[in-house]
Amino acid sequence: MLPLAVYSQSLIPFQNISSSGGGTIENSTSRITCTFGQGIASTSSTTLQSGFIPSVNVFINNGAPAIAFVTSLPDVLSNGDHLDITVTDNDVDSVKIYHRTIAGSVFTKENMTLTTDPNYTITVQSSWMDNMGTEYYFRAVDKTGKETRKPESTSEFFHSYFKQTTEFVPGTVYKKGGSAKKDYRIITIPDSLSDSSIGSQFGELNSQYDKSIYRIATYAGNNQWKEFPDIPVFVRGKGYWFLTIKNDQIVLENSRPPGYYQSGLFKMTLQPGWNQIGNPYTLPINWEDVRTFNSGININAVKIYDNGSYSDGNTLQPFQGGFVYLDETSAKQIQIPFQGQTSAGRIQTQSFSSDLADENWKLNLILQQDESINAMAAIGMSPQALSGHDSFDDFNPPHFADYTEVEFPHAEHPQKFFVKDFVPTKDTYVWSFQIKASSSDELNLMWNNEHFGDNNIELYLLDEQNSRIINMRDVSTYMVEAGSHYKIYYGANIHDSIRPETTTIGKTYPNPFSLAHGTLITIPFALPGKQDQHTVQLQIIDSKGQPVRQLVNGTLSSGFYEATWNGNDHRDQPCAAGLYLYRLSIKGNNESTFTGKIVIIN
Repeated sequence: MLPLAVYSQSLIPFQNISSSGGGTIENSTSRITCTFGQGIASTSSTTLQSGFIPSVNVFINNGAPAIAFVTSLPDVLSNGDHLDITVTDNDVDSVKIYHRTIAGSVFTKENMTLTTDPNYTITVQSSWMDNMGTEYYFRAVDKTGKETRKPESTSEFFHSYFKQTTEFVPGTVYKKGGSAKKDYRIITIPDSLSDSSIGSQFGELNSQYDKSIYRIATYAGNNQWKEFPDIPVFVRGKGYWFLTIKNDQIVLENSRPPGYYQSGLFKMTLQPGWNQIGNPYTLPINWEDVRTFNSGININAVKIYDNGSYSDGNTLQPFQGGFVYLDETSAKQIQIPFQGQTSAGRIQTQSFSSDLADENWKLNLILQQDESINAMAAIGMSPQALSGHDSFDDFNPPHFADYTEVEFPHAEHPQKFFVKDFVPTKDTYVWSFQIKASSSDELNLMWNNEHFGDNNIELYLLDEQNSRIINMRDVSTYMVEAGSHYKIYYGANIHDSIRPETTTIGKTYPNPFSLAHGTLITIPFALPGKQDQHTVQLQIIDSKGQPVRQLVNGTLSSGFYEATWNGNDHRDQPCAAGLYLYRLSIKGNNESTFTGKIVIIN
């Protein structure tokens, strides 16, 4: 008897079917039952009576397995919880769950356990989840290979979020017990809160906002700020300036991880110019991933604030915020991917050398004041750069607390000043900049000159106010002043072409100075013009008006000069401690006299 393939559950009549021998089916009520997927065949020699019509009743499942839920899938999960489903089919071969962390890239499959037909279960493990939760789908297969996936679409998954008992704002993103302006940090609150009001989460603020204990503020655009209680609630994706003198751990009441996943990303709206933003997830995000994922929108690198100054950043930790600049004329909505989710190539960035003769070179300028270091400033050249604003340039973020800044003026741009200023590659160029700071404390400008290269390219720093020109190949730090203006000259053999525009005399240094240290006091001055000759006399005078020492007496051409004095009088004897004056007389096209004080201490 030949096998009979059966594809539906039905009564199938037979007529004049004979076997190869033996036995007779004699009544029409006879039935043959087969297993789905197997042919109908006799196991012994059997003959159907001629004209007799028996039937075969084949009980099979015509479709794929059906998956249903015993109860609704849980919104949150933790280690040891169970996921339960039912799988309906006469002949189930396997039932599996495929799971990965919310930010994961690879699914792991696990066999589900049959408890009582048709119920299947599996125990959730902590490894299934990251700080956001887990996403998963179910797959059931019968013995013919027919399968069912739930959810049906291969681009859809179920999501359950990490069950947390209590959420803390990590102490690593803010300064506990901070009281100084440099202790400000930018935080954000990504969690889903049953009550997102700031007053509720910081219970003490319900009755009174004491700025001596807490400061909470956010950027409102156009260098304006809003502070609690004018910002009544925490908004996901927004950053907040935060300072507290308390050492207590900050607890978020009735919170859970935010409900986002890889196919349902958080969407953030950026306004033109500066935006104070926050990581919307309880997982780290990579800002270069964000820029690549939204490559059609001009978003600058993220700026992190720490210890009183900004720096270029990339990774934003959970609960951490920063500033980003949107270089567009209208608001743009962007999506925030998880780390590693970006499949497209990274945004192409230019590689820069420190060699001044390379066509693509860059020099970082570091501004230090006390313990605060601002490392954002830079100058450089590239064939891809523009004379005005381009993708290599950048800006100083808004300052809410103490700040130190290098500013390159660009009146043509809405921001007016750059902190990174790149220009097309050329033989010579002059950058002008100014120093700004909220404090009058001493400032040092620093740079690394170790890799300028074996070439004849020179780089000079001009201190216009103090009439000093500094060879940046010879030294790597210079004391600067807030409010003062400076220039950097670039080119081959350019020293003699750098000419002062006016007659100036700089600040003497060190002043006061001690003879015991064996140092020299320096008096810088500048003579203007290109070919002009100047008759110059520089004298040291005591408090009684009597000449003590002649330092300069002769004719000098235009340029920058530094006169030095060792503290000795005209007899080459050490002068007594006390107050002295210097008098600089210059005669040329115009006559001018400058005086200043020098203090000698024991």
